[in-house]
Amino acid sequence: MDMTKKYGSNGYELRKAAGLYWLLDLHRSGEHYKPPLAMNEMGAEIFKYRQLGDNEEEIIRKIGSEYDADVETVKRDVTSFLKKLKEYETE
Repeated sequence: MDMTKKYGSNGYELRKAAGLYWLLDLHRSGEHYKPPLAMNEMGAEIFKYRQLGDNEEEIIRKIGSEYDADVETVKRDVTSFLKKLKEYETE
């Protein structure tokens, strides 16, 4: 998945800067500004898959395949990150 380009929908935009990926909430500005959420490359991939409509199980399968990682570790990481994304979006 190309991580060098901006990616966004539903009022969010993902950008890469300073070696990290940053999720920007474009709904908020001015006095309601919300700081961007920093994430690593795997977090950015999880976000992109979710934006494309993949469910949690599909994301776990894709991330596990890409990183050739232990399924339980991937499941824990994906589930944890999706929870963090949900919290960020509802702040």
